[in-house]
Amino acid sequence: MADFIIEYTLDDLSVVAGELLSFAGDVTIWKFLGNLGAGKTTLIKEVCRKFGVNDVVQSPTFAIVNVYQTDAGDELYHFDCYRLKKAEEALDFGIEEYLYSDQLCLIEWPQVIEELLPVPQLEINISALGQNKRKLIAKIVK
Repeated sequence: MADFIIEYTLDDLSVVAGELLSFAGDVTIWKFLGNLGAGKTTLIKEVCRKFGVNDVVQSPTFAIVNVYQTDAGDELYHFDCYRLKKAEEALDFGIEEYLYSDQLCLIEWPQVIEELLPVPQLEINISALGQNKRKLIAKIVK
């Protein structure tokens, strides 16, 4: 499958999130990569909205994981692994239960837990092209 590539602004977020949902199909592990301030959490907020999450979505930097309910009654897991030093820390809080739950897992800073992640995965790379413009490259990793 070809990569999904798009340049966008904040005004385009709803469209971008919708296109990512279509591109991902039934993939439940979504990895968000990009520098600090690239827009990972901002995009995740819109993805959550598309999945029917009505709660306020915030980065779980200190909690590591936030759990949200969708309108359909499913759970959606939002991880921020920035503070983890090694994969064993994720195992200590039971990350495998989340990853193998068949529920959507949105993971910021996934590099430290890469070895734990099941496939397939949606890998999303976001880079800043200026103050208000971003480039997104997404691909399915099998």
